[in-house]
Amino acid sequence: RSLPKPSPGNPAEVQMELGLSSFAKGDLKAAEAAFTESLRLNPGLVGSMVGMAGVAAKKGDTGQAESYFQKALAAVPQDPAVQRSWSRYLASRQRYGEAEASLKKAIALAPRVAALPQTELGDLYLIFLNKPADALRLYRAALTTDAGSGPAHYGAGSALSAIGDYAHAEVEFAAAERAMPGDPMPIQARGVVYMMQKRYPAAAQSFTRALALRPDQVYWLMARAEAYEALGAENKASQDYEACLRVDPKYAPAYVKIGVIHQLHDRFAEAQKAYQSAISIDPKQALAYNNLAFGLAERKERLDDAVKWANKAVELAPESPQFQDTLAWVRRARGELDQASLILEKATTLKPAQAEVYYHLGIVYSEQRRTAEAGNALKKALAMGSLANAEDARQRL
Repeated sequence: RSLPKPSPGNPAEVQMELGLSSFAKGDLKAAEAAFTESLRLNPGLVGSMVGMAGVAAKKGDTGQAESYFQKALAAVPQDPAVQRSWSRYLASRQRYGEAEASLKKAIALAPRVAALPQTELGDLYLIFLNKPADALRLYRAALTTDAGSGPAHYGAGSALSAIGDYAHAEVEFAAAERAMPGDPMPIQARGVVYMMQKRYPAAAQSFTRALALRPDQVYWLMARAEAYEALGAENKASQDYEACLRVDPKYAPAYVKIGVIHQLHDRFAEAQKAYQSAISIDPKQALAYNNLAFGLAERKERLDDAVKWANKAVELAPESPQFQDTLAWVRRARGELDQASLILEKATTLKPAQAEVYYHLGIVYSEQRRTAEAGNALKKALAMGSLANAEDARQRL
């Protein structure tokens, strides 16, 4: 929207503006009609060429999109705004090298007002090319050009967060919030930074402020719920997970989280219902399969279903020590101790190492009367310092 406002009484530019407005609302049919009329009145109007390219891209007609972009670039090869639009299209097509070249050209064409293309190049490096250090350099260059640029501050905060510099990321997100009052994105981003620092009260507060501006954001509700869980406020967490499902009844991760809370409080019937809802929506919810299987193994119920679900979780995430542990625990519940010990031995080689795997291995070894090996496994479990069943492990040892 860096294009000039329509001249009063200029019908072609008025139609172009109508097309831009319709495009922003997602009404591609109206946008295409307006841009077509604009180009009928003035075939050289570059803004409408770019608009038609955008409509074609949204419709998946890449040939027409590129044709209109090429016409626009030929008409105004020195226009940085057209270069930026072209680069965004190229990035959407995963043509990142060409997108980078186009943004660099936009910067070179107008170096004194280059904050926008510098910021967009930073976004390209950060989001698509996973180069946060290069992105940060571009965001800082943009801030040298325009110290009050909210998007550049936001980008700098995102890059700093990506490299683990949370203290400076927080400063940049705060600057972005001041520069973009009413925009919830920097507020939400600060919440994420607080979560990474385990500052859960501050995180919950930031997420609440962001949700006051955009209450329909499922991911933000999930983030606040996780902050509440970390604070031990499970009722509030559950309310947020339920709110996620009111926004999007097909959001499987919320069902999984609800299931976890029920299972932690030994409400396994309710947990099963939540997990099975998640699986029915998304058959790749590995944690739902795993937790169903573990709950059944603990209760020694429906063990044929348990082994099926445990195997499914391992199939979806074969390198997860937790899922291998569950499969072994199901095998133990079925009396298959040899298979259980082999699976647990494999699980001890996977990262991250988990105390519960060694604890379960110690139990299985003990039941196999492999006393010395059981003792060694239990000692390793206790040495890790994170075992929930530490007292039981000490008694067994």
